[in-house]
Amino acid sequence: MAKGATTPKVTTETPEPQVAEVSEQITESITNPTLERFESEEPYRPTETPEPQVAEVSEQTTPEFLDRIDNPENHPFIRNDDGSISTHRMADAEVDGQYIAYPEIQMIDGELTRLEGRAALDKALETNNFIEFPTAEEASEYARGGYKTEKFNTVSRSNRGEGEDMTSTFSGGNISEERLEELTLPSDTTTSLLIKRFENFNPVANWDVRQNTNGFGTEALNANEEVTMEVAQERLMAVITRDTNSIKNFDEEHGYNFTENEVVGLVSFMFNLGPGSLNQVTANGTRSKEEIANKMLEYINSAGQPLQGLINRRQDEYDIFTGKVTI
Repeated sequence: MAKGATTPKVTTETPEPQVAEVSEQITESITNPTLERFESEEPYRPTETPEPQVAEVSEQTTPEFLDRIDNPENHPFIRNDDGSISTHRMADAEVDGQYIAYPEIQMIDGELTRLEGRAALDKALETNNFIEFPTAEEASEYARGGYKTEKFNTVSRSNRGEGEDMTSTFSGGNISEERLEELTLPSDTTTSLLIKRFENFNPVANWDVRQNTNGFGTEALNANEEVTMEVAQERLMAVITRDTNSIKNFDEEHGYNFTENEVVGLVSFMFNLGPGSLNQVTANGTRSKEEIANKMLEYINSAGQPLQGLINRRQDEYDIFTGKVTI
């Protein structure tokens, strides 16, 4: 699409009228590249008397939430009733074939505002407050916690008022304490709550690296399945029971004498990577506990690339397995 007006032909006999320079401004104002992702790909063809059009999205090119991630010390946060804090509450979606991640907590008129569902998505699209990813998996992984850098976690712990002891190294997963409370059900255990911190809840099936998942990250029956939180809870607890029993049987065979912390760390690890990961990380029962813990930290790649969300999760599982964090 041309960004400048075509130079007019000039003759000595009958000069043609030149195109006003304002047409370039008009053309660029309504061919905002971000807007084109969600609207028609047809090029703009001005009429004889074009009028300036108002773009439906903000002129800002960098999503505002990124600076709140990169420089969290310069930005406010929301203090929840339970003492926890919220800054972003990231979500992901597919919009016209594009996979995006966006915050549900957004800066509106100078104040952090918590939006829900479609209202959050619409506001993010309106203000260009989102980023695109090549695949749904990458967008989902980012929204689940991949955006949390070491600096971001450090400032968040400081804002929560935590000290610098060993327990403060726990990232707390990808959701706020307030959100975890919303997802907590009577049948929950320490292990299920840990997994919920990482997985959150999504009733609609989404492709997740190897399979369609929904609920609390368990396998969906099909690509279109939608589940209630109660059904999701049943499936989550069934997987936890299966993996816990596998670990206990493995322990009896190889004589590790796993502690409760070690079992919880391994169940979360297996939930994320699959049942076969127990044999992989232990080298079929030949590695020591220290070697197992160190090996867990290596499982941080998705599609061949390290993801911050997986780095955070592996570190938390390592800290739980080694007893640095008491659960």
